[in-house]
Amino acid sequence: MQTTDRTLSRAERLSGRTEIAALFAAREGGFVYPFRYVVAARGAGRPSALLISVGKKYHKRAVRRNLLKRRVREAFRLNKAQLAGLKVPTALVLIYCSKDILSYREIEDALLNILARVAKGAQAGAGPAAGPAD
Repeated sequence: MQTTDRTLSRAERLSGRTEIAALFAAREGGFVYPFRYVVAARGAGRPSALLISVGKKYHKRAVRRNLLKRRVREAFRLNKAQLAGLKVPTALVLIYCSKDILSYREIEDALLNILARVAKGAQAGAGPAAGPAD
C-alpha cells in the first residue's frame, strides 16, 4: 500500500521576492470565485508551491484573515496530488477576493476547480496554462 504525502512542507510554500515577482510578471491566471489566481511553471527538481493572500481591504481583523488562510492551506494540502502528476512543477498564487467568509467546503470546491484548470492547461501545452477565465 502506497501512502501519499499529505503534508505541506516548507519547500511547497512559495517565498522569495524574485520568484514571486517573476510569477506575477508571467500574468497567467484567472478568476474562480472567491479566488483570483496566478500560475507559472517552476524550476525542475522542485515541488509545486503555493502562496496565499487575504487582503486587509475586506477582512480587517487578522483573526479572519488567518482563518481563511488556514482553510485554503488545508484544502490545498489534501488535494495537491492533482498537481503531482504534472510534468512541470507549478507555482500557484491564490488571492482571496471576497468580502464573505466562506465555508471550508466552498473554498475546497473553488480550489479543486482551479487545480483542474491548471492540470488541464499543463496537459494541453508546455507549461501550466490558466485555462478559460470566468
